[in-house]
Amino acid sequence: MSIVGALVVLAAAVTLFTDVERLPLLLAAAVPFAATSAVTVAGQSVIPYHLVAILLIATSGGLLLRAYHADLSTLPGARPLLAFGVWAVIVTMTSPRIFAGLKVLDPRRGIDLGVKQPGSLEPSISNVAQSGYLVLAVLVVAVIAFHPYPAYRLPGLAFGLGTVLNTLKGLLPESVQTQVFDNSSNVTYTAGTFDGVERMRGLFSEPAGLGAFSVAAFIFFAVSTARSTGPLRYICLLFAIWSFTNAALSYSGGAVVTGVLVALVVFARGAYVVIVGRQRISNLGAAGMVAVLPIAAIAGPAVSDFVDAIVVDKSGSTSAANRSAADQFSFGVLGDSSGIGTGLGSNRPSSFVATVLSNVGVLGALLLVVALVLVLGYAFRDARYQPAVWSAIALMISKAVSGPDVSEPILWFLFAVCAQGAWRRHATAPDEPAPGGVAPSSSPRRRFVADGSRLGLR
Repeated sequence: MSIVGALVVLAAAVTLFTDVERLPLLLAAAVPFAATSAVTVAGQSVIPYHLVAILLIATSGGLLLRAYHADLSTLPGARPLLAFGVWAVIVTMTSPRIFAGLKVLDPRRGIDLGVKQPGSLEPSISNVAQSGYLVLAVLVVAVIAFHPYPAYRLPGLAFGLGTVLNTLKGLLPESVQTQVFDNSSNVTYTAGTFDGVERMRGLFSEPAGLGAFSVAAFIFFAVSTARSTGPLRYICLLFAIWSFTNAALSYSGGAVVTGVLVALVVFARGAYVVIVGRQRISNLGAAGMVAVLPIAAIAGPAVSDFVDAIVVDKSGSTSAANRSAADQFSFGVLGDSSGIGTGLGSNRPSSFVATVLSNVGVLGALLLVVALVLVLGYAFRDARYQPAVWSAIALMISKAVSGPDVSEPILWFLFAVCAQGAWRRHATAPDEPAPGGVAPSSSPRRRFVADGSRLGLR
């Protein structure tokens, strides 16, 4: 058991004996340790998030029973999520046998070597592990969605702790970093340099992972800054700047592209609300939209050079060529498997889109998209969950650019938080207060306006 694992077990024991309903807080605190081993079982490292998830599920039988008896037709996205889980497990258990011998990108070889020397599809321990992670993820979604703890508070802890530790880790001696954080037998740790400067990767296995996490954190804290008041607003602003800095120091092209795309989405959303919806936005939101123009004029050249250096120059590198080839190869794998997919853990390209399509096929990808759209769309109607929704959108854009892991903790953690926002209004009785003491409205539109929601900036 590692040092982090021992701390997790100690924290779990204290929580169980004091207030078991605070276990979601421990789950949130475990999110940033995506590449750190808590304990090793049969040569396979188990990360802290999965360890806490198992404990949370084991102590939440009543919540799971409530979810089991719930009318899924009243829970937006629940049916496609359940169907996705069942379909993914079936495909993962059968496709490696049905399509045995099919050329795939072996996850154990890495992208660069995998493109040059594709492996042959066969049943492996990765299929079993990835199926287990998916089942665990879906169960966590059900538990958090029906849990009495207000989940909209959880991402602040996950992103805040992760942002701080991503920076502090680099200040420790390399031997301590390896012993405490970089100790997973399932992960290959890579950093690399850019223009002679070592790229920051924080708690993650590669800089791209830090970039994706930090962009999602920045969006969460930026929206929270606009929505909060008093000292909390300045705390959120501090962490927004801090996470933005971490993203920049990762020199991740995916993070830069994601930031630009999310900025365009937010700006378009604001323009739509003001022009078409004829609604007001907060003073801070309006000031931010107006400030974009002079800031772009002043900092434009420097930002352009930075983007060119990270995105344009890197797009011509051998690594970028291999990643592009891996995605193209994976679309071919989708066709070779008749659109069914080869199963989770069988083929690992560079992007999330290529991974999902090649692993669980067209049907699985459609089910996942529908579940995400419904859950995020309904959660957005509750202003308290909007920072998490915007953060999830940023994460999905980042993963579409570069981020193949389907079982990534932050992805399913944000999905679970948003599921509580989407399902709580349907799962509670009309006179039962939702988290935070606000009684649900019979009219989603009236609730949307009554909560002060406009752009997600209030």
